[in-house]
Amino acid sequence: MTARVNQNGSALGIDVTRPLFQTNADALHNYDVSADGRRVLIVTSTPQKLLSPITVVLNWDAGLKKQ
Repeated sequence: MTARVNQNGSALGIDVTRPLFQTNADALHNYDVSADGRRVLIVTSTPQKLLSPITVVLNWDAGLKKQ
């Protein structure tokens, strides 16, 4: 989240907060900010794709031509 901070003499005013960017992070603790505050690393998950079925061939060497 981000918000503009205004100083008026010794008083501080904080505007309405808004998202800094959109993410599909699973939980709030899956991020870290660099020491200089310029970068954010976020751990996210990607949607699972349906994989093609795997074909396992047993005793495949028996099907080789013998010379």
